[in-house]
Amino acid sequence: MVQVRVIEDGFDLTPLPLLLSTRAETPSLAVAQAEELASSVDSPSEGSEASEGDPEASLEDSEDEFEDENAKPENVPVVMQLHESATETLLHISGFCVATDFSGKAKVEERNAAYDAMVAGRASSDRYVIRHAQTLNHAQKDAEVMVQPPTTTSVGCESSVWDIYDANEAQSRALADQAEEDETVGAAGASSGRGKKSGGTQLSSLINAEMTKTVSEQVLLAQHAVKVLESRELAASLATMERCVQQNLFHHKQLQYRDHLSATEGAGGAALEGGEGEAVAAEPAEAAKAEEVVEGDHDEGAPGASLEMLWAWNAPMTRGRCVTAMSWNTVNEDVLAVGYGGFSYAAPKGGLVLFWSLRNPVYPERVLSLPSGCTAVDFSKNTPHLLAVGMHDGTVAIFNVRREEQGVLATPVLDSEHTPGKHMDPVWQVQWVDKGTERGESLVSISTDGRVVEWSMKKGLEESTLMVLKRVGDSEGVISRQASGLCFDFPHDDAAIYLAGTEDGLLHRCSCSYNEQYLETYAGHTGPVYRIRCSPFWAPAFLSCSADWTVKLWSQKDAAPAHSFHSVDLSDVVHDVAWSPHRSTIFASVAGDGRIEIWDLDQSTLDPVSKAGSTAVLFAKNAPVLVVGDATGNVTCYCIKGMAKNGPQTRAQQCDALRQAIYPEAKTDGKLDAAAK
Repeated sequence: MVQVRVIEDGFDLTPLPLLLSTRAETPSLAVAQAEELASSVDSPSEGSEASEGDPEASLEDSEDEFEDENAKPENVPVVMQLHESATETLLHISGFCVATDFSGKAKVEERNAAYDAMVAGRASSDRYVIRHAQTLNHAQKDAEVMVQPPTTTSVGCESSVWDIYDANEAQSRALADQAEEDETVGAAGASSGRGKKSGGTQLSSLINAEMTKTVSEQVLLAQHAVKVLESRELAASLATMERCVQQNLFHHKQLQYRDHLSATEGAGGAALEGGEGEAVAAEPAEAAKAEEVVEGDHDEGAPGASLEMLWAWNAPMTRGRCVTAMSWNTVNEDVLAVGYGGFSYAAPKGGLVLFWSLRNPVYPERVLSLPSGCTAVDFSKNTPHLLAVGMHDGTVAIFNVRREEQGVLATPVLDSEHTPGKHMDPVWQVQWVDKGTERGESLVSISTDGRVVEWSMKKGLEESTLMVLKRVGDSEGVISRQASGLCFDFPHDDAAIYLAGTEDGLLHRCSCSYNEQYLETYAGHTGPVYRIRCSPFWAPAFLSCSADWTVKLWSQKDAAPAHSFHSVDLSDVVHDVAWSPHRSTIFASVAGDGRIEIWDLDQSTLDPVSKAGSTAVLFAKNAPVLVVGDATGNVTCYCIKGMAKNGPQTRAQQCDALRQAIYPEAKTDGKLDAAAK
């Protein structure tokens, strides 16, 4: 029996048994082992002495020792020494908490404080959302799908002996007639009688060939014809060919649109290449009768100022509809979106938005049909393929013009038709406003229900009310204290401030972050304000037109208008006004009697150009062109000729010219900088 003892640093750490008898035997066992060790130490010396005196005794002793060595010892203690080895880490998972006496406690508290500050700073940001992630990966699954076999149909027919005979005879006659026709065509000097016979034979062969065609062949031919006629490739080819034909017809007009004829008109078109120059040179003489050129009063600074009609965008579908809004695309500045509305209560019509292009002045590139009359349109500045549309029933819709089905835009990407906060009255203006890189671009609309609403597209079309327009002054005896909004505009350098025009004739300066009251109120009109336009050059300046027959020029720093514009013979409403994107002192207006007036604050005013019922006006961004919409559905494109081209060039010079026109006394007194501030 072998006993194992555990000894560490000289101390016996062997576990003792629980039985008392074993504990009692343990000391005696240790004593016996000690005596045995002592006897083993003394025995070799005695044996050696015995071996020296008696050889036989030594031999016997050696044999006894050999037997003792071969015998298995019993109760021999085994001593085990325990030593501490190096620690090897197989897996370490750091905890989320540390002890209070941890040496790096200060750094942990500092990191926690920094994280709490970052979370508190992002609490108001729309881009920061706390979400949890599921890191457990589920087991893979095998999915099998079985489909039904294609359906089959058994088709059979019966034929009699005479049916087979007639079909064989018809085929034989057709082959014989074809061979005879070939011989007749190839033979020279055939007689006239034979020619008549061959003609009759050819006609009979064609009739027989048509009779032999099966119904399936005719169906396949019809399907193939429909597929070709409805293919996108054919539509694209026809559109390209149509543009080529229209370019040949309107080539001279398009050069005038681009203002490229100014250098070639003196040479009589000699700069044009090839034989096309003759056609282009002859075209103005033929089209001079149809052109509408009206010269206005001018002075030495603007000799021969006039408007020359280039073409009119119209289509059969726009008859009976009024042009309500226009907007140029921000990337392709040759594309114009025009909104049409039919607001007759006796015979109401749906709205339209047509996309006209310079490449094809005859027919629109795309057509957008609306369930209600269109009252406002505007292209997005950051995403030019998005078009915002305001409707007469209070709906605001956003369309992706890149999605089309056979040239027709089907459904909007987003709309407010079923939104709880939609407008309850017609939406008279929509405008995209860039709020910066963090907040992106949003859509703002105004309606006669008295609300200015901002629409966000981050999670669908969500609305937030910027301002509820209220009547100013004593409102006793008034049915509603809310004022009807008709128009608004944002300055080009500040997306937090906007100007709103109301049906009461007042203009209000409002803030997007404060909707309790107006920042400023401008009183000057005695009728509804139909349009507000901020200057694209100097932000404090803005124009307004009204039903009181006037156009007024304002500065945000003054409560009274700086200038008021009204023609002596004008006695009708002014529908729209627009700034020129090329000259800071030029703007245009259209009135209800059809006249178009172009005003130059530096030099002169052109006489009105007669036209039936003008309702909207807009300057082209890339050419000296003015587009005007009327109540009959026509959008006429005019070329502005004779205007002074030696005006200010830089933006700072444009701003100085406009400030000098608004504050002429500051220019004479040398206080122009103070007026600008």
